[in-house]
Amino acid sequence: MSTASPLPLESVIGFEGKVHGGLVLHPNGKTMLYPLGATIVIKELGDAFSQSFLQGHTDEVPYNLRSRSLYSTLYTIYPEP
Repeated sequence: MSTASPLPLESVIGFEGKVHGGLVLHPNGKTMLYPLGATIVIKELGDAFSQSFLQGHTDEVPYNLRSRSLYSTLYTIYPEP
């Protein structure tokens, strides 16, 4: 019996809006971030096919994206212009 490998996430559709303060526009004005279940979606505005994902949680992302520690991590990945 073989073990199935998890499928990689390629794209998402939707925004639940359940996490207060969860939708954030990066100060560069080109990047939108939001939690969706156990994943943080990074969307480049103006490019319908550009999405990146921060994954690693096994449960829903419980905090909003204005959290200081998460925000500093995101600035490392997407610095201000």
